Amino acid sequence: MTFMIGVEGLGGRAATDANSALAFIEATQDWWWLWLAGLALFSAGVILLAASVANGSLVTGMTRRLVVVALVIGVAGNFIPAGWALYVIGISTLIALSLLARGVLTSEA
Repeated sequence: MTFMIGVEGLGGRAATDANSALAFIEATQDWWWLWLAGLALFSAGVILLAASVANGSLVTGMTRRLVVVALVIGVAGNFIPAGWALYVIGISTLIALSLLARGVLTSEA
């Protein structure tokens, strides 16, 4: 997540240095594939985490469903406009990870 915010910050830097729209596009063109690769790896990791929570026994019942839904919403948050994305990702991550932490702390294993 921090990587993606940093790459978005590069666009702001390029915009201040660029005198035209074409110069802005050229300045950020080299970083686009890196941002997409980071987004793909992050999304795949969170989806795998959601799948392992769904199949595991760390949390049960409605808590399990809530964690899985929160993780999927966090991944989907990467594809909404940047203004709301940080709120959606932050809240869904807070919900999912706090419930997972509670499951870890209360487990008997």
